[in-house]
Amino acid sequence: MNVEVRRYSLATKSLLGKGTLTKSTKGQTITLTYVEGALKLEASALCHPLKALEKLRLQLEEADNSVLNIIGCRSDVAYKPNGVGKSYMIEAGKQATMMVSLFDLTEDLDNLTTVAEHKTAYHKWIDSLAVLK
Repeated sequence: MNVEVRRYSLATKSLLGKGTLTKSTKGQTITLTYVEGALKLEASALCHPLKALEKLRLQLEEADNSVLNIIGCRSDVAYKPNGVGKSYMIEAGKQATMMVSLFDLTEDLDNLTTVAEHKTAYHKWIDSLAVLK
């Protein structure tokens, strides 16, 4: 998989650059590589694309507080590794029903978030479901 993506500032949501995100698999290891000019970041994880994406996102956050414009970086997507590169759109108090690909592009810059904020949003969503029982 090769996807042309844009990289945005987490603070201002301004465009920082355009690059290529590549996903490759060797055995059970999934590797994501982001290349933008001289910038090259790589992250791998066993079996779970979301875990590889988390590692890549943390590198981007540490390097210059940035994020890629893909579905897997949105706070309204369930943060649960499933090994298939997909997840569900989530909304407080509602069961998740719409499956999405983590690596599809998004134009919804307002929901692009840090890994920590993403995990917090996911746990808040889980807690909101307890009210439904």
